[in-house]
Amino acid sequence: MPAFTLPRTTPPPLNIVDSIMARSSAPTVQMHRQFAAAQPSLPFEIFLAVMDVLIAEAVLQASLDQTRFWLVYLKDSPSKIALADTSIISGCPHALRHQVVRFDSLRLALQATRKTRDMVHRKILRFPMTKHRQSTDLIVDAASERVDGTISVADMERDYLQAVHLPTPLGDSMLRSVQKLWLPFVHLLHESNPRALAGIAAFPSLRTITFMVDDYLPTLDLPGRRHHSPVPLMNPFFPDLEQWMASSAGFHAMWRPFAKRGVRLYGVRFDTGAEQPFLEVVSTPNGMHSIGGMFLHPDCGGCWRCARHGEDAYWDDLADETPDDE
Repeated sequence: MPAFTLPRTTPPPLNIVDSIMARSSAPTVQMHRQFAAAQPSLPFEIFLAVMDVLIAEAVLQASLDQTRFWLVYLKDSPSKIALADTSIISGCPHALRHQVVRFDSLRLALQATRKTRDMVHRKILRFPMTKHRQSTDLIVDAASERVDGTISVADMERDYLQAVHLPTPLGDSMLRSVQKLWLPFVHLLHESNPRALAGIAAFPSLRTITFMVDDYLPTLDLPGRRHHSPVPLMNPFFPDLEQWMASSAGFHAMWRPFAKRGVRLYGVRFDTGAEQPFLEVVSTPNGMHSIGGMFLHPDCGGCWRCARHGEDAYWDDLADETPDDE
């Protein structure tokens, strides 16, 4: 019997995509276009809504994983100012890890279309970065993260002051996005330090300034010590703030322009970190003690001292609660 073979036949394509791919073993631009045309299309409005949800989730995660940045002068940058991640400066072994996580969560939206990229940049900003990564941008959640605005009197900071007072267009955009400022020492807010005050005033969108309260007496942690009403800062329970107030008699006038802008001044404790303010510095109508502290988490339960609006009654309390000098 003579040998014979059946003719080789190509099985029918399962769908139009298989039909397109079966025409050639090498993909072409035309094939990709035909493939894209064969796919069911998602309405662009729905696609943008999905991207908006992804961006919102990334912003929420950024607000839960905050960090701090130094604002510095950078000559080679078009903005003339840049941010430096404090984790890099401190030599943290996981420096910039949060930046990688942020970029991964936003990668799809940043690379999909120009529209989605603009949606990201309205929520998460890109700033020039210095200190070891001069060609990289930082991804910053300006609504929740703090910028360290410490300004010294060194000659090297003169360029910085010029950059914030006469900013370039890119620098102006950066300054307008800063909403939270961190100062390691409240003593920087002093009439004898006009350079610092001038630098702080350069942030037009500033909402809060946070500083470290270095010393306080542990009796403040006892139940019922934190009142609803303002308490005087010039008292033995805040040695550091008492010294600051004693040497800064003109603070009330100095702070008035910031108060008119609605800027809030918060104090944090060194043992709880910068994310948990416990005190707000406020103006009070009480004569020489015109600056007081308002506890953000009072626990006195509305005592009679708070009913007397606090400050005079608090001074009465000092006679009983102030530690002896023995």
